[in-house]
Amino acid sequence: MKPIDFLLFSCILGIVKGTQSAPNSTWWPCESLSPYQNLQLEQVLGQWYLVETISSLPGRVDTCAGIELIRPDADSWSNLIMVGQESSNGRPIVYENHTIVIPDSVNSPSLWDQPDIDAAVMVVDVGPANDTLALTTCQRFLGYDWTGVFSRDMNLDQIVLSLVNERLSNAGLRNSDSAVVSNTTGCPVPVQTT
Repeated sequence: MKPIDFLLFSCILGIVKGTQSAPNSTWWPCESLSPYQNLQLEQVLGQWYLVETISSLPGRVDTCAGIELIRPDADSWSNLIMVGQESSNGRPIVYENHTIVIPDSVNSPSLWDQPDIDAAVMVVDVGPANDTLALTTCQRFLGYDWTGVFSRDMNLDQIVLSLVNERLSNAGLRNSDSAVVSNTTGCPVPVQTT
């Protein structure tokens, strides 16, 4: 599996005290964005479905995925486990299991590291009701980034999605015109039944 295939999936939680600054250019060599402020890591735990992909590369536009973010250690926010399934460009479902490292869960809980694919992940937006999550993944080696908009429900109302895209533009995302809504009805990712 190519590293780009699962770059989008990395999430972590924590309480922000103060203001987060933009990451440095070594850690984040991609497009300049503002991380989501005041994130509490509990907000991102649980099941998520990819409902929109924003990327300048065509290989990302036909992706469907379901992920779950799990806190493996009840006493620490230093790591999250991301498990899930993804299918890109008509390929079969791939099952993923990634460790997400949160270097500073207190001061910068929106900035994560995904060491197995040498990527940085930024939480760019969380919906007001914790029902949407936007993650931008920066593949360091390629200097390439893409954004995935996730929802707790496979079917996200277009009005809600347009509000998410507006917030992403306000955070500095410049390629939102390349957004592609996922075909969730044809997505092979199974729906969680809990």
